[in-house]
This record gives sequence, C-alpha cells and structure tokens, in this order.
Amino acid sequence: MNLLGQQISHYQVLEKLGSGGMGIVYKAQDTRLGRFVALKFLNKDLLGDAESRQRFINEARTISSLDHPNIVTVHEIDETEEYVFICMAYYEGQSLDHYLAAKGNLELEEIVDIVVQVGEGLAAAHEKGILHRDIKPGNIMITPAGQAKILDFGLAKMSGQTQLTQVDSLVGTAAYMSPEQVQGEDLDHRTDIFSLGVVLYEMATGERPFEGDYLASVAYSIVNEEPRHVTEIRPDLPESFRHVIAQALQKDRDARYESCTALVADLRKLQNRSAAELGQPAARPVRPRLSMPKKVAAGLIGLILLLTITWFTRQPTGSSTDDQTSIAVLPFRYESGDAEWSWLGEVLTELTNKELSQNPNLRILDGPQRVRLMRSLGLRNDDLDVASALRLASKARTQHVVVGKLARADGALRIQAEVYDQSGNLVAKLEPVEAREDQVAFLATSLTLQLGRILHQAQPGEEKAKPAEISLEVYRYWLEGRDAGYDGRFQESIAKLEKVVALDPTFADAYPSLAFAYDEVGENARALEVLRKGKAYISQLPEKARLQYLRTEAQIEGRWRDYVVYLQQLLNLDPYDASEHFRYGWTQHRKFRNFDAGIKSMLKAVELDSTYTIAYNYLAYAYLELGQNEKTFEMIERYIALSPTNLNPLDSKAEMLFLTGRYEEAIELCDRILTLQPDFVLTPLILARTYAALGKYPRAHDIIDRYIATAPGAKFKSTGLSVKAEILLRQGRLNEALRNAETAISLRPENAEAHWVRGRALARRQEGDALERAIADFERAVFSGGGLDDRWYWLYLKGEAAWLRNRPEQAVAFFQQALALFPKERSFFQTALARAYERAGQRDNAEATYTAALRTNPNNAIAHFELGELYRGLGRMNQAQRHYQRVVDIWADMAPPNEQLRSAKRNLTAL
Repeated sequence: MNLLGQQISHYQVLEKLGSGGMGIVYKAQDTRLGRFVALKFLNKDLLGDAESRQRFINEARTISSLDHPNIVTVHEIDETEEYVFICMAYYEGQSLDHYLAAKGNLELEEIVDIVVQVGEGLAAAHEKGILHRDIKPGNIMITPAGQAKILDFGLAKMSGQTQLTQVDSLVGTAAYMSPEQVQGEDLDHRTDIFSLGVVLYEMATGERPFEGDYLASVAYSIVNEEPRHVTEIRPDLPESFRHVIAQALQKDRDARYESCTALVADLRKLQNRSAAELGQPAARPVRPRLSMPKKVAAGLIGLILLLTITWFTRQPTGSSTDDQTSIAVLPFRYESGDAEWSWLGEVLTELTNKELSQNPNLRILDGPQRVRLMRSLGLRNDDLDVASALRLASKARTQHVVVGKLARADGALRIQAEVYDQSGNLVAKLEPVEAREDQVAFLATSLTLQLGRILHQAQPGEEKAKPAEISLEVYRYWLEGRDAGYDGRFQESIAKLEKVVALDPTFADAYPSLAFAYDEVGENARALEVLRKGKAYISQLPEKARLQYLRTEAQIEGRWRDYVVYLQQLLNLDPYDASEHFRYGWTQHRKFRNFDAGIKSMLKAVELDSTYTIAYNYLAYAYLELGQNEKTFEMIERYIALSPTNLNPLDSKAEMLFLTGRYEEAIELCDRILTLQPDFVLTPLILARTYAALGKYPRAHDIIDRYIATAPGAKFKSTGLSVKAEILLRQGRLNEALRNAETAISLRPENAEAHWVRGRALARRQEGDALERAIADFERAVFSGGGLDDRWYWLYLKGEAAWLRNRPEQAVAFFQQALALFPKERSFFQTALARAYERAGQRDNAEATYTAALRTNPNNAIAHFELGELYRGLGRMNQAQRHYQRVVDIWADMAPPNEQLRSAKRNLTAL
C-alpha cells in the first residue's frame, strides 16, 4: 500500500510515518481545516477480514473515548470504497525509543517526568476500563516541548471484553510483557503497570530487564528470573527509585502497584526532593542503546549467555582499525607456459598474505573473500590485469592492490610485482626477486618486506627474515582441497586435505577446512578428531587464523557462546570482514533466535561485500520465519540474480514456495533444478513434501524412496527417512511412520525432525508414556546443541503430551512457546495452536489463529478443514462452505481420500 501523493477523502497524503501488522500510518494535510494529521490505514489485505476490521474500529473507538493530554487524540474514523482509516492528531517529535537512542541515559528528573505523564495517561484509560496491553518505548511519543503521548491502542481491550487476539502481535514486544501476559492468563490493568516498569528500568539503565525482543527464552526470564538491580548498573540512582521499579516489576500482580495512580504518586515524591537529596549523577559516559554483555535467558528450560551486539552493528569508526592500511595481494600470473605449474601463483599469494597478516597495522584481503570476489566478477588467475585488479580492489574496499607475474626456468622462480592505489595510480614497482623452486616462502618473505617499506609498515621480525623451505606438493593439495570445499565438493575436499595432513601433519591451515568438510557430510566425530589433532600446531598461525581455527572448533562442538566470543574477537581485528559479520548474524538468527541482531549483521555482511550472496539466503529464511513473505522473496531473488548459475538459491526458493503454499510453483522449480542437476541433494526432499501436501502420495513416495536409496551418507539418508516418516504420518500409516522415524534417529541421533515425527506418531496412537520417553530422549538431543534451533519441535511434543493428559491450557502454552521461536513451518504450528485454542474453549483465539495460518500458507488444507469445522459449529455455514471447498480443491487428486477430505465432501453436500 503506497498512498504517497494521493488524496483520500479530504486528506492529502504527504509522507509515510511507520507501519505495523494492522496498519500503515501517514502524515497528511486536512484540506478543509488546513492542519496536519496522522492517518492510520488498515492494511489492504485485512479489509476483508471481519475480525481485523473490528479490531481496527475498536482501536479508534477506544482512543476517542479518552480525552487526556498524554493520550493521542482521535478526530474521526472514516472509510472509502478502498480504505478504512483513523484520523488522529499529528505530533512533531520522536518515539521514546528513538529519543533514548539519541540521548543515551537520561537524568533522573527527566525519567520521572516522562513516566509520570505516561502513568497519568494510563490511569485515565484504566479508569474507563481500558487496558493498553502493548506499552513500550515505540508506543510513546515525546514532543519537542517534552510532552509524552501514548500511541497505538491497537491491542487495547475493555475490561471484561472478549479478547480479540492475533497471535503474531504478541511476539514483537515480548520484552515488555507481564508474566501473566506471557502465560496467556486473563489480564487486568496491572499488566500495563508491569510494562511501564520495564520501560522505566530501560530508561534508567540503557538495558532491558528481560533482554531480547525475539527470543522465546525471554518468556522464561520474565516468569522466573529477577533483573539486575538498577543500582548495580547506575550506582548514582537513589534507593527509593530502585524500590519504585522493583514494585512495578513484581511477578505476582497482587504484589505490584495496585494502580498507575499509586506508581505516579511515588514518582512525584521523587520529583519533589531536592537535587542534592536525589543524588544527581556526576558526568559519565553515555551508555550505548544496544545491549551490553549480560546474562539472557536462552531457552525455556536451559539458559544461554548471549553477547553484545553493539560493536558489530555499527559502521566501524573510531577504532584502532582506522589506522590500518588495507591491501589485496592477487594471485600472480604464471607466464612460463607449462600450465601444470600455474597454481604456483596462488601459493605465492597465500604465503605472502600469511606473512602480511602478522602485522596488526595491515588489513589483508584473505583467500576466501578473494576467491568469492573473483568469481562474482568473472575473473581467473591467468587474466588478472591492472584494470580487473582495480575492479576487485574497489569491491573489496582495499586501499592498495598488488599485481604481479611469476616465471619459472631452469629450476628457479622469478617474480615481478607492482602496487597500485584504489584510484589506479602506480605507487611502486617492487624489485624483482629470484629463488629456487623449493624457496617459494623466501619469495613471499622478500615480497612482504618490500611491501612493508613501501606502505610505511615495518614487518614484525623483519631482521630475522631468512629463506625457508616448504613442500609445494602440500600447498597444491591444500589449495585444491580448500577450493573444493568452497564449491561444496566435500568428498573431493576431504581426499585432498587428508593428503595434506599425511604429508605434513604440522600444516595447521588444513585442519579446520578438513573438519568442516567432514561435518558437512555428517561425520561430526571425525571432524572433532581432526580438530583436536591439529590444535597442537595452531601456535604457528597468525592471530586471525588461530581465532578462525578456534571458532570452527566451537561451531562443530556446538559451543555457540564461545563461537560468538571468537567472532567478536575476529571482528575487533577486522570489522570489515563480511564473512564474520555473516557468521555472527547467522548465529544470532539461527541459534539464539535473535532476529533483530541477526538480520542487521547479515545485512552488514552484504553491505561490506555484495558478493557474499549466501547471506541473502539466510536473510530470506529469517524473514520467512517472521512471516514477512514479501521480504523473503525479495532476498532470495537478489541471491538468484547475483548467482545465476548457482542452484542453491533456486533450491531455497523452492522450499520457500512450498512453505508459503505456492505448491505448483515449487514443483515447477524443483523439476527445473533436477533437470539441470539430477543428483542435487536436497531438492527431492522439497518435491516429495510438496506432492504430499497436495495429497499426491504415490508420487511423493516414489521420489523419497529413490532419494533414500541413493543418499550420499548417513546424514542425508536419515533426513530422507524422516521425510518418508512424515509422509506416512500424513496418510495415517502410524506404525510405518514410527519405524522410519526411529531408523532415521538411529542413523543420526540429532535429527530433530525425525524425533518430531516419532513423537507425533506416538501421540496419534495415544501412547502417552512412550511419548514422554520420546520427549525426554529428544530433550537430550536438542539441548546438547547449545542453541535454540529445533526446540520448537520439542515444545510441540510437550504440547501434544499435555493434550493427552487432558491439560488443554498447558497445551496452548507450549504451542505458543513453540511459535515464539519462529519455526519455518509457521503455518503448521499456527494450525496446531488454533486447534488447541478450540479444544480449550477459546473459539475467538482459534478463529484468529487459523486465519493467521492461512495468511502464512493459503493452501494449508488442514487449516481450511479445521476452520470449516469451527464455522460449522458456530452456525456460520457460508464461511464453512468456502473452507470445505478449498479442502476439496487442494486435495483434488488425493487417492485414496483421507477422512478429512471425505468429511469435507459430505459437509459440502449437506450444506
């Protein structure tokens, strides 16, 4: 919806102010009264949704009933043929979160003044029986005159009113929710008091008491843990102020302030004290608004320590890296004609980079990034002229680039090189250097010393430089094995790198690449063995390479907290390293479910290096998990455009099409991939699942059976068996599903989806005790990884177990927690939660959540059937009929039909 420049009714739309799940807000001019106003439009795709429309109207009526200087003023609600919108007063100023970001820590007097105003506005709302339920800095406006205005009553509710709930709306503000809100209990005005206490704590300290908007683990912290005392963070604050915050944040609502009026009264007492008595703070550094390192709850059962994201999300400025000189040494062109020796130029570059990286004042373009950049620009080692070298340097953002040539004759090597600046000016011609064939390292040392002098960067240990001998065979296998790993040819990579460590066990560079390749083919134990063997030799590596080694070890062992520590140290060494920014973002997104930090860091990676295309892949998945389908496909299309010959983004897109219900497009794309490369390893899994979603089971089984028969190793065979088990489960063939899932687990105990399918099969067979044992077994597997990924499957099974024990409210809570971790099978989990709501007697919540599931995947036949059943029970036959018809359409080719399809057909006939 883009209304800029349009006239709607008597309002001229001027600029966009913001957007949310329900609507988009624009600044406009009232052409009748000549004033500026804010227009909030209901999202166009929700106009036909009766519940969303009612919630939108409810917001307008709620705010219009409140006449208070600290609550936004509503002028009218209006609609045209195309739009429904609320016209509100327009205020200059900024939201409190932006205000805090600009000012840092506030003085106590200003904190108290703002919170008193918000508290008075809330007190007025509570007197009329209205709860806000979404108090956070983003919903508080601060005008230039210092007046606070409470905004966005979109989640407001009258006391005693039937709750209108949209599940997706809860998660974005999880850090400000009260314990009773997290646990799905009935709410009263004290939920707003708790949320205001969180805001008060954040204003005083620069930190949230329960950190992390998107982490489901924050729910555990809100319910079970106490925040740090504010005086530990700001000792200058008076003890009486700490007491106000502590009482506002009481987990037991009966121990909390009984009203906002009481909270405001205590704050006014602080206002009335003298500045000396308040202990005004001395001058001190302003705290950054992003989280400092602190303990954060990570997982509903276990805890993970998350680390600061401040340092890596900013543009690198004002650090020691400002004094660094950046340089790219490109592969030397081999000019002697005997092509079998052309790899020597790459060896010389690697050795030179290794020596240059010892200098803390130099930033080096490393091998992986150089290979990536050259491929993106279509460059080869043998055609690196000055013009193409400058293109590469520009992409890499390096100040200097070294190009040269290497010749071989009569057992001797000779190099010549030139240094250019980023503008293409010749900085220097290096003195030619000659050495024997077994003294390539001497050539690299000589080159390094010359470069250090030219760039005015003395090389550490310069006076000790001596000719060294290396095995060219070792280096050749190393480069070939490394590059095979870059390309995903892991078996070839393993073969080459095993030769490296056999020829020279002290060659430390080879071990992390070899371990990575083993881990990728599912041989985790072998990967760890390789790393432990190589660790004895890492002292010879430069600091960056040592940290990368330790980072790889932490990754393969699943020590994600340590992994992040190493990433932080690597980014402190080189804040321009796109690959480490990507890894940080991937870890925050995938392992800690911290979407804000993850997305920001992955975007930073592609900003620094537009060729780091894999970041677009995971950005697409992050947006998919957040339910932002438009951004999902925008990101994956960028990946495809940047890598037109790469099948990986096509495979990812096929899965995204499947998960969003675009089944025919998914099938078409899978067929295209398999035509181009019949053995592309993951595409058959997507294709089989898509046919199963359409009820075309024979085709699905044929595809998955062929996949299992040819799967390359235990890891992929286990994955194939878990997909096979899920297809059988869809058909109701529970015993076969169970056998396949258990075989998958025996092949790969950490296969979370196999555990999930096994548990669902046991639940369908109503084997409660066996399900409890399976959950305990799964818990050991999923928690051993140290991250939050895949815990949604475990929580789902906890919900199934609760349902079998006839505890529907507990089942709802577990399904909510699973959804709060943002599984990529979003529509499936929403359907499960909706079904639990329905069985718990919460029909309004069930309807809203089924509707959300169908927004995620409009072709979710199970959600259509369940919603049809719900509407039929409510006597809303026209709506029931529409959903039954969708079931019949989606499963038109199912043979034999399952009970849901038969029931949908019977009900259609009856209706």
